[in-house]
Amino acid sequence: MLTTLSLWGIYFASYCVDYVLILTILVAKHFIRGEKADFLAWGILVAFVVLSLLIIDRVRKIGMNTRIKSIPEKNITHEMIGYLLAQVITVATTLFTDWWVLINALLFIVVGIFFVKSKAIHTSPLFVVPLGNRIYQAGEDTIITKYSLQEMRLKQEDNPDGLEARELTNRVYFVRKE
Repeated sequence: MLTTLSLWGIYFASYCVDYVLILTILVAKHFIRGEKADFLAWGILVAFVVLSLLIIDRVRKIGMNTRIKSIPEKNITHEMIGYLLAQVITVATTLFTDWWVLINALLFIVVGIFFVKSKAIHTSPLFVVPLGNRIYQAGEDTIITKYSLQEMRLKQEDNPDGLEARELTNRVYFVRKE
């Protein structure tokens, strides 16, 4: 299973798209509207993007540590929409005032605490957006993979010993597509 630090890293990296959007908007405001450039903010956002990309790369290469025999029953990837919407709203509101930046930073931390404490890793858009995975429910198990539902079922039939997987948190598994 992943460590608390790893869960925080995944939570942080799940906002990578937001960091890029905010940076793009800030740079556009400078060059299009002629607003004063905030090089400190730009530097912090670039550092956030680089760190996020490093975390994403590490997650992509994560080693397998178990085998699972769970057969996916339903695709629950669409449940990420609410989480993604919350991130877009965060980006939209961050750009208004310094107070919004502070409020959103506090919300980021509070939501992160709940994310890490509940080990709700399968709710992270990191696995869906930049990594292009699907999320399936298989009884009490959650499976994150690039396989389609049909491919996953066929793979399970072809491998009676189960598929190689990485247990990310309790009953949440990552299956790499071969």
